[in-house]
Amino acid sequence: MTAFSSPFGHALHTNYVPTPDELSAIRELIFEPEEKLRLLNEKISQLQVERDRLQSFIDNHRALLSPARRLPRDIVAEIFLQCLPTDQLPVCDVSKAPLVLTTVCRSWREVAVATPRLWRAIHFVFPALVGYTIDDHIQMFRLRKEGLQLWLKRAGSVPLTISCFARFNDRKPRSVMERIRALYTEYVEVFTKYATQWRALYLSFVPLESLSPLRALNASDLPQLRTLSLDANDYELGARQPFEAHPLLSVMSATSLRIFHLRRELSDPFTLPVRWSSLTELNICPVTSSFLETEFIGRLARSCPLLRKCHLAMLISDPDSPDSHVTTNLPRQIWQDLTELSAQP
Repeated sequence: MTAFSSPFGHALHTNYVPTPDELSAIRELIFEPEEKLRLLNEKISQLQVERDRLQSFIDNHRALLSPARRLPRDIVAEIFLQCLPTDQLPVCDVSKAPLVLTTVCRSWREVAVATPRLWRAIHFVFPALVGYTIDDHIQMFRLRKEGLQLWLKRAGSVPLTISCFARFNDRKPRSVMERIRALYTEYVEVFTKYATQWRALYLSFVPLESLSPLRALNASDLPQLRTLSLDANDYELGARQPFEAHPLLSVMSATSLRIFHLRRELSDPFTLPVRWSSLTELNICPVTSSFLETEFIGRLARSCPLLRKCHLAMLISDPDSPDSHVTTNLPRQIWQDLTELSAQP
């Protein structure tokens, strides 16, 4: 009898029911093949273990032959720079560049940490409080602060782009709100230390009280600041705060400022100490339409002769009113370099 022959071949793959005598014969028939199969499985397991050892030995040594290992560190750094997002600023997320590059291996971490340009921009979201107590969240607030400090330290002396967004909820108890504002102030203190390196600063929904460290700055402390964007940062205090106490006056008066965005702020733009004549890009979206009347547009045209881009959010209800054609009578020769103009509701 060969390994593939059986006296029960006619019954295989059928519903045939063996007799008691046939059951004994079948058990005797498969006893020897089962033993051979057991021995073969043992040999296969042994061979598999040996194969895995050989594969591991080969793979570990083949990794040493990888061309990537021989790339100069400056080339690796350039590759890392290409990993940064192009549609938004980098965020403090260990699953995204640049932080993820520090988690792959020691050599990658060394290159990433030693490449200041990887850390030249950050979008930092101030942590929001869940619930009505803050004690359970203090550690999280502290860790976020340490992360911000480490990020900016790695940037070295390169120009910085910093974006801050606060999900501030003023419906919490007053004592809790005060502690949150104090913690937010600590974050502001961290990046204020790097004011001389600011290239662009974006502030959104940050309580003005938390921006108090910026009062200590002078315009001369901001030699590189070209872009300033303010979005709804005085929504909480509003007119209750004296204009002279506004923490951003010195920042707005930076001599190098060229791009200015003012959105959903309560301040009258022309009361701000901005060097309007130096601006090349302007974006204004006021809380009310009173700031964007004909007189304002005319003054804007005279004050900002170098504008290349201008976006104005205008609340005009009657298309036949004089204000619906505010740009008609402007001296067009003033904006000789203008390439983009948008005035929309």
